Amino acid sequence: MKILAGLLFIIYGLFVGWWRALKPESLFKYAAMQKRWGRTRGRLLHTFTYTMLPVLFGLFLLWK
Repeated sequence: MKILAGLLFIIYGLFVGWWRALKPESLFKYAAMQKRWGRTRGRLLHTFTYTMLPVLFGLFLLWK
């Protein structure tokens, strides 16, 4: 079960990162973060919370 959850988190994180690269205007939270925090900080926050954290958590689940 942990392996499946870990893989799903990794896939989700990679998918969001890929989608943001292709069609950033379609991600509502990405636009909201850029509006609220500014372009650079909003991009960093979105990348960290929706791409890096899920991938890292998925790797943690696979490792444990």
